[in-house]
Amino acid sequence: WVLQLEQSSALGAFGPIPSDLNDLDWQRGAALFDFLASVVATPGAAAANGVDGADEAQYANIEAAALSVCGVRWKVERRLILNAGEAVVAKELRALAMEPISAFLQARALDTAIGIQKWAKETAAA
Repeated sequence: WVLQLEQSSALGAFGPIPSDLNDLDWQRGAALFDFLASVVATPGAAAANGVDGADEAQYANIEAAALSVCGVRWKVERRLILNAGEAVVAKELRALAMEPISAFLQARALDTAIGIQKWAKETAAA
């Protein structure tokens, strides 16, 4: 497992940076990129939609957004591994997935953006 981690990631300031993007990472990353592009497309739209620091929230490209989504997926997978021996119902599973997603949105100052919760729920369900 450690060998796989070394081959599929680079070491960043806060730990491994995932580089094993799958199709779902690309889809959710593209949806996040499109959402952010639509929010900051017009002057003043970011503030009106509740996005603080729109420049920091914006990604350079879809790949950067997909890499962020991949990092969140890794965190969700780690949480699932820790709870692998327990019986988990669907509602608890969604809540387990939502915690890292919510932390990701708060870290990027996107948690108050109007419409981002739909993306978060769809990502947690995926």
